[in-house]
Amino acid sequence: MAVFASPNAAPAVSRLDHHLRLALTAALTIGYTVLFAAAVYPLPFLPVVVLAAAYGYLRFWRPRPPLLSERGWTVVTTALVLAPLALALTRRMFLVDALDTILLALPLIKYYTARRDRDYLQIIGLAFGQIIYATVVNFEISFGLAAAAFMAAAMWSLVLLSFRKGVLTHGAHPRVIQRTEKAVFRRRYLAFIGLLTPLALVLMAGIFLIIPRPGSALANFSFGIHKRVSGFSDRVDFGELGEIKLDPSVAMRVRLDAPPFESPLYWRGAVLERFDGLTWTARRFRGTAIKARPGNFYSILNVDPQTLVKQTFYLDGLDTNYLLHAGFPAAVQAQASPLILHASGSLSLGDRPAGLASYAVWSMPENPLKLQPRQTSSLLQLPPNLDPRLAALARETVGDAERPEEKARRLEKHLQDAYTYSLEAGLLPSADPIAHFLFESKTGHCEYFASAMVLMLRTLDIPARLVTGYQQGEWVESAGYFLVRQSDAHAWVEAFVGDRWRRYDPTPAAGWETHARNAWSFVSGFVDSLAFNWQRYVIFFSMRDQLQMLFAADRDYHHLRALGLGRWLSLHADWLLLPLVGAAALIAWSRRRAMASFFSRSPKEAQRLALSRRWGRLVRLMRGAGLPLLASVTPAELAALAGERYPAVKADLDGWRGVFEPIRFGGHALTAAAAARLDLLERRIRRGVKRRTR
Repeated sequence: MAVFASPNAAPAVSRLDHHLRLALTAALTIGYTVLFAAAVYPLPFLPVVVLAAAYGYLRFWRPRPPLLSERGWTVVTTALVLAPLALALTRRMFLVDALDTILLALPLIKYYTARRDRDYLQIIGLAFGQIIYATVVNFEISFGLAAAAFMAAAMWSLVLLSFRKGVLTHGAHPRVIQRTEKAVFRRRYLAFIGLLTPLALVLMAGIFLIIPRPGSALANFSFGIHKRVSGFSDRVDFGELGEIKLDPSVAMRVRLDAPPFESPLYWRGAVLERFDGLTWTARRFRGTAIKARPGNFYSILNVDPQTLVKQTFYLDGLDTNYLLHAGFPAAVQAQASPLILHASGSLSLGDRPAGLASYAVWSMPENPLKLQPRQTSSLLQLPPNLDPRLAALARETVGDAERPEEKARRLEKHLQDAYTYSLEAGLLPSADPIAHFLFESKTGHCEYFASAMVLMLRTLDIPARLVTGYQQGEWVESAGYFLVRQSDAHAWVEAFVGDRWRRYDPTPAAGWETHARNAWSFVSGFVDSLAFNWQRYVIFFSMRDQLQMLFAADRDYHHLRALGLGRWLSLHADWLLLPLVGAAALIAWSRRRAMASFFSRSPKEAQRLALSRRWGRLVRLMRGAGLPLLASVTPAELAALAGERYPAVKADLDGWRGVFEPIRFGGHALTAAAAARLDLLERRIRRGVKRRTR
């Protein structure tokens, strides 16, 4: 499967082909690695891919008759691409499954059948497509590092392809191969490739910043692949929150534009009212649909903006229709419609877009909504099989307290002091988990504490409800945001006492996720800030961000003009030119020998260069006309080959040769008359060749 047929050139050419194959293999390996790391394909597919790639690589060294002809492989490749797409268009297959099928098989087929330069370019393109697809599916920064590694392999592949094409163009002449061999594997040239890779990445970043965005961000094309968080929906089965709290993965990041109005913060999500003994559900009263204003802005309350705190949420693929927030939302900015405000004060989206990655909420500390009469029955509802001991415990705990606020505080303190926090309680079987928690195990997680308090408040005729969301999370000082993990999932209580809604958290302090401040937390926070910036400015970079960049540049420009820096620059332009002059002088000094040889060129050297340029133009003309000329072709060989194919220009070629050879090889001077004669004959040859090829 060696590309070149010259037996004398086999060792050098094999080495060039070998490095090209290695570079392509590296690019394809990175592509498949990120796909399997993103869980696009199940692990049982991995041995199949490895064996297929190994067979294709071994076949490169031990050529065998192909299984199919070139036309047969073309048919197979076309069918592999069109069949899944046709099934996706007819809704017999999901589009994501169609893309999975194409990106799994097509690169391997191309790797197995690659023969021409275009095949190698297609392999590089398919591997790049695999990385882009994996990045859309999984937003981790490691996939960005994989893209950088792929860029190095791709740049090396393209350089080797360029050398390979040059060797083929010159007919695999041994001298050409030897020069190519030395050029490719020189340390200086390898360093140049190492420098070219980051420059290519910078160029790609620049193109990425200016390319128009048809939607909000690259994440819009994530095909609806998100983390399913069942604890933040309209239905929560007992124990689900405990399972979520065992997951340490990142849920979201939150930035505030002002100091928080409370500490710690609670990120409020779903509000649940009805409980049947095993499952909490939200009774979806008819909410108020908020109409969007220009800029995807939703105004809920007309209040003084100075009293509000803006929270910007960057979701890490959460699949929930609820918009999390702290306090009570007064305004929202999100690319979603419609936005629904429920009687409980929670926010939800009527139709959650797959690409919703971030949104902003302006909140106030207290909930201004009052208890509505139609809510009372659901907020006092008790399960039919409620253990009577629960009501007795509630009355015993509140004792002689008369005010509802005092009753709620006593219940909260009793649960915090008399019970133990543990995530293992979610695994204990019980037909009545609340009774089992209160009177037997006395151990549970936040879901048990909050549920028990809601039911005890209701036995005392105090309207109460269960709220699910997240604790404050870890403050990342280096990036200025709260890092909220799935393990920060939490449940608490809201009770209507004192003519307003108040929050109570009966979970003991042990139930709060603690975040130690040490060297490791600083390092982990820095790493997470890198991951956040990758998602914020790559995955979720939107048209709005582009406009903000333009506005910021315009604002800075006018700010500089206002400072009068234009006049200052004009007065100090000479000083600013000094670094440029110094750099030019340094370059001139480093290249002084080459410049000296250029300016002190001898007449004989100038004549040789002029003849070389004329000879090169004639060779390129004949190659463009279809003559297979080697780099070592002589004027006599060129005239003979061209005369056979283009008899009309044979006389002119012989005349050109008669003028050229005595000057080039006989030591004659290139006079003005000889130069004019060569140029005239070259023009006549060019016209004759073009006339013949029409």
